[in-house]
This record gives sequence, structure tokens and C-alpha cells, in this order.
Amino acid sequence: MEAAKSEIVSKIESAPKETCRHRYDLHYKVNAPKGDPEGVLRGVNIYGIHENMERDAQVNAAFASLRQTLEEGKPAPRIESPYVKKDGFLPDEDWEMFSSEVFTKYLYDELDEVDFKYWEQNRALEFYDPNSKFHNGKCGGIIDDVKELQGKLKAFDMPQHASLEPITVKTTSRCRQIKMWFAGNRCMRIQCEMGSKAHFRNGWPTTVVWSCIQKTKERQEGEAEEWRVKWAKQEEEAKAKEAKQRQEQKEKEQEEYRKQMKDLEENAKRREALRRKHENGEINSSELEEEEDDEEEDEDSEDEELRENDCSSAPAESPLSSVGEQDWTETEEEDKNGN
Repeated sequence: MEAAKSEIVSKIESAPKETCRHRYDLHYKVNAPKGDPEGVLRGVNIYGIHENMERDAQVNAAFASLRQTLEEGKPAPRIESPYVKKDGFLPDEDWEMFSSEVFTKYLYDELDEVDFKYWEQNRALEFYDPNSKFHNGKCGGIIDDVKELQGKLKAFDMPQHASLEPITVKTTSRCRQIKMWFAGNRCMRIQCEMGSKAHFRNGWPTTVVWSCIQKTKERQEGEAEEWRVKWAKQEEEAKAKEAKQRQEQKEKEQEEYRKQMKDLEENAKRREALRRKHENGEINSSELEEEEDDEEEDEDSEDEELRENDCSSAPAESPLSSVGEQDWTETEEEDKNGN
């Protein structure tokens, strides 16, 4: 599994860089130039893929544990309460969906074009209790907030125990059916075909595996604590990095100050030497004034260079649309017309 993960990461990081045609909020935060030549978007997307791989690993571990249990001849664990609970209009204990494959296979060609963060938010799978008065003994459900998968799950029999064999569930989404594996411990996988209507019409959909974890109160509290520890560590590292940068800047300024004082001392010595030469008749008054003027010009040019180095360019104001992006191709057309 680690070898496959390493292969995927290497493939992504070595992929040819494409010019980004859109400017997202993250580009404005770092004042990235047009076309994102430094690959800021790619870096953020690769970080997101790594996070999805880490979460995939949790579900992989659950299936590895199930396989070991079955190989040892022990009974498969029961699937405990997979159904969503409703508190008003807010679902509770639905299944969070995530997948590294959706980025490495389905969206791979858009690594430098699409901010994956906007695509992956709020994906959820819900199962409805067959014993409720609305479902007549059959389980149903819905996949929400994934455009290519969004749809209702048609009635099916929810398995009682975990298994390495999939069940097939029909759906109203484009793919028409999905496969499901339940590992127990609130973990499962689904496999489906994804693509636009044109992809399905022409027989070009992409098969993608999704990992799912049920969002129980205990799991959410545990993940919240993990995130708190993670962010506290990152904040501590950021503070240490900032303190180091401040110290380096302070040392740099002190070094520049020492250099300036040394230059002033040397200039003062040169002027004193010129005045002595003038007093001794070695140079006349016009030559003294000319030498002093040359030194003042040198000092003025040095001061100008220091002022230019101190001036930092302010980040551009973000004229983002409601979806958080700006089409860079529009500004390219304006540049062409202007020329």
C-alpha cells in the first residue's frame, strides 16, 4: 500500500506544469503572478491529496483488520447503527466521503487548473432506518453535495455484518449503481463510475473508490482533539519560524547599521584627509569642493538603494467573484487588445 501511495505521489509531483487560467483566493493571499508560474495551486492541491490519503489509510486499516479477523476464523463484526439521525433539518451520524483517487484519477488533468478545496467540501452519504414509518422495512439513502454522484439510493437490504464481498445498490445518480463494502468500526468503501453526461454517453466514465467514515459524536470529538493538537503544533512551529525570521532580520539590520557606521567613519576620515591636503596646499578649494560633492552623490545613491529595498510591494486587492476565482484569460484578452 505504501509503495502504491509513493508511486501516486511521485506521479503527481513530476507531472508537467500547466498554466493556470483562473485566479483563486489563495493566489491573492500570496500575491501570485498571472498564470501561477510557481505552482502555488498545485502545491495546495497536492497537500489536500496527501490529507485524503491519510484518511483513506484509516479505512484501509479497518479493512485490513477485518481480513485478519476472517482469516483467523473469527466472526465478522456487526454493522452497528449505520443510519442517519435527524435533529430538525440537521443530519447526525451521516457518513463523510473522501477519496484521493478522485483527484489522482478523475481530476488529475486539472491539477493546475481547479482549486480542489472548492470541489471536495461537504460530501456526505446518508442511510435511512428501514424500521422508520417512511421506509417500509427497506433501507434507503442519499449521496449529497457531490455533483457527479448526487442522487438517491434505491431501497436495499442493509447487511448485518462486515464483509469483504460488496453489495450493489441502485441509485438515481448518473452512474445508476454503486458497490458498497462494510468493514465494521463505522468504516466502509463505495466504488462508482464518475463523469459528465457526455462521458457516460460516450462510454468514458472513470471508476473511483471512495472511503467513508460515519460521523458519530465520539469520532467527531476524537478528530476535533486530533486537529486541535495538530494545529497547536503547527502554530507553535509557525511562531518559532516567525521568531527565527525576526531574529535574522534583526541581525541583518544590525549588520547593515554597523556597515553604515563604518562607511560614515571612513567618509569622515577621507574628508579630514582632504581638508589637510587643502590646508597643506596640495589641492585647491575647487578640487576640495569637487571631491566632497562626489562623496555626497555616492551617499545619496546608497540611501536611495536602501529606501528601495525597504519598500515592499503591497498584495493586490482581490476582485473575486462569488465562487472565489477570477478568469485570468479575461485579463489576457485585455492585454492583447491594449497592445
